[in-house]
Amino acid sequence: MPGTFDLLVPGYGFGLGFTVRLLAGVAQTPGSIGQYSWGGLAGTTFWVDPREQFHALLMIQAPHARVAMRSLFRDMVYAAIDD
Repeated sequence: MPGTFDLLVPGYGFGLGFTVRLLAGVAQTPGSIGQYSWGGLAGTTFWVDPREQFHALLMIQAPHARVAMRSLFRDMVYAAIDD
């Protein structure tokens, strides 16, 4: 069904109330092993990336666009990292 989103995508597990990235090179989204996150139904989301030493928070109310907006936000944040 269009617009659906699996809670546990490949490369992630679940623990202590959050999705946790367990494996490198498996998930299609940028991130580091140990990254943890969660999102709300209307589109809010956050994640913490201990390896990169930052956290991000997106506060939106867009239930029908949440998957696309979260993906775009995550891609933009990781693209802005300049190592």
